[in-house]
Amino acid sequence: MSLKELFYSENDCGFHNLATLIRNLRPKLDDFKLYDFFKLEREKESFLNFLWKIREEGGAGAHHIHSLDHDGISDLKPSINKYSELLKHLIQKVKETPK
Repeated sequence: MSLKELFYSENDCGFHNLATLIRNLRPKLDDFKLYDFFKLEREKESFLNFLWKIREEGGAGAHHIHSLDHDGISDLKPSINKYSELLKHLIQKVKETPK
């Protein structure tokens, strides 16, 4: 909670949008080194690019009716699986780390 300004704005009385969250995350990615979250520097950029893609897809879907076709889902599936596993690994490492 000492870093809540990264995800919450008391001035705006609410949570930041996804674009702001992603921008706020970038300088904090090295904090995850302790948990072996990113093995290589390029994985950090790949993760951020994935988040931007999800943000763009989600924003487009929220503002007009369309159907995501099978190819669109198939394109995202490998990244979703990869980063879901990374997040699962991170959560486990955080739970195991002494406070």
